[in-house]
Amino acid sequence: MTFFGNILWVFFSFNQLVGPGSVAVISRRYGEKEFDAAEKAIKETVLLKIFFGTVLGIVGYLFAGRMLALVGAEGDALALGIGYGRVMFIGLPIMYATYSLFTAMRGVANPNLAMNLMIGSNVLNLVLDPIFVFGWFGVPAFGIVGAAYASVLSFTITFSVGIFFFQA
Repeated sequence: MTFFGNILWVFFSFNQLVGPGSVAVISRRYGEKEFDAAEKAIKETVLLKIFFGTVLGIVGYLFAGRMLALVGAEGDALALGIGYGRVMFIGLPIMYATYSLFTAMRGVANPNLAMNLMIGSNVLNLVLDPIFVFGWFGVPAFGIVGAAYASVLSFTITFSVGIFFFQA
């Protein structure tokens, strides 16, 4: 995970390319009371992030082994890193989109909800990690790859809850 953490940090940096611009557009439209335009900007941002996440996720999935070898992983660390990394890359679109929801919530003057969702996501991940890693409660033990499953599931649930709040 240590080797892959550096690679994931680079991929998450791409996520930040859209975030600052989108929060400016969303908050400006919201402040102007153009709620339809703010909603459109939120939808477009989420779709754009899903698109970028999908493209970069495919690239990452295909080249996970080469990237890990480039940062010095070898042997078991390389094999485990590839398994963990590929699951994370599959989840990259939903992770990017989840961060867009956090950005949108701040843009529509609801930073507390964004913060609470972020905290909830991290707590959920902390709860799910040992379940998937060690195989508790009838779930198979996936080892280090289980941590990736827990992260992707946490982001997916957080994204779903965030969408629910925007629909309400």
